[in-house]
Amino acid sequence: MEQNIKMYILTHKKFDESYDEQIYLPLLCGSKLLDEDFGYVTDQTGDNISELNPFFSELTGQYWVWKNTNQDIVGFCHYRRFFSKNLLFNKKLDKKEIEKTLHKYDIILPSPYNFVRTTQKQHFLTWLKNKFPIEKFLDITGDIIKTETPEYYDAYKNALDDTFFYHKNMFVCNQEIANDYFNWCFKILNNLCKKTQMVDNNEYRVLGYIGEILLDVYVKKNKLKVKEKPLITLDDSSIMCYISSKQNWMLYPSFIIKKIINK
Repeated sequence: MEQNIKMYILTHKKFDESYDEQIYLPLLCGSKLLDEDFGYVTDQTGDNISELNPFFSELTGQYWVWKNTNQDIVGFCHYRRFFSKNLLFNKKLDKKEIEKTLHKYDIILPSPYNFVRTTQKQHFLTWLKNKFPIEKFLDITGDIIKTETPEYYDAYKNALDDTFFYHKNMFVCNQEIANDYFNWCFKILNNLCKKTQMVDNNEYRVLGYIGEILLDVYVKKNKLKVKEKPLITLDDSSIMCYISSKQNWMLYPSFIIKKIINK
């Protein structure tokens, strides 16, 4: 039986990258705060948290998909980040590859960050220390998990101490797994939003960053069988782009990447 697959391209602005319209669909995140929708599907209809996009970042789009859509397989990429089929002769992940992969695996994720001399927690503390009190948010998140879903608490602590983690809030899986993850994830994030003053203090993107950690925790706690895929980053504001592989990040001129991905 043919499966209904939808890959949502999460974006906050118009983009020009080509994609297969059979499975890919741009979704404008935080659209309630924007003046134009660019003809894209928006995250401000039905049950939504579009106005909280400055804090949830791309997760307002994921929330909208969870509450307002249904498909057999659901996936998320970004307007400048796409899953690729292989590292050298790159094309975006297609329907056939997704079906074949998820026949053997539970979830498709970007190749993880692998830290040599630090942990996931220390990475976030160092990277975000000048933006907001990230350690406070990590501690409160742990308290919420310990109270609300204690079965995840050890997995949360272990993930923070781990030397690799899955990132970018990007994944592809069946709808049942996605629904279970979103139900758990947004319970934690909504409580975190209520227990802090991030909105009053304009502490932007906090929940988006915490969401990256929660996805990592959920995958490891539930022992999902993961297929890691290379990730291409296309950045028009820079002459360079990165391709992530399992072990490292390699730097290439963007015009080479664009030639590869559009072959």
